[in-house]
Amino acid sequence: NSKANKKMKISDHLTEISKPENKEVLKNHLEDIEFEEKRMSITDFIILLINNKVEASSLYQLTGMEDNNQVSLLDISVMILHDLMADYLTIKN
Repeated sequence: NSKANKKMKISDHLTEISKPENKEVLKNHLEDIEFEEKRMSITDFIILLINNKVEASSLYQLTGMEDNNQVSLLDISVMILHDLMADYLTIKN
C-alpha cells in the first residue's frame, strides 16, 4: 500500500493519532499504562497520548525522537512491534 510507505513527519502521524475517533480505535488494542517522567518507547508514548496523559509536543522530551523525523506508517508499525516483542521477552525472563 503506497499510503503505508509514504514518509511524513512523525508529528503529523501523532496529530492523526490524537483525533478522537482514532484514539477510540487504538484504546481497544493498546492497554493503558501509568505515566512516569522518564525516557520511554514510542509505543508507551502513543499509549499515553491516546489516554490523554501526554501531549504530542512532548515527544522529544520523553522519547528522544525529533518531531520532524520522516517516518511511514510501516516504520511506526515496526517500532511498535519491536517494543511489544521486547516487553514480552523481558517479562518472560
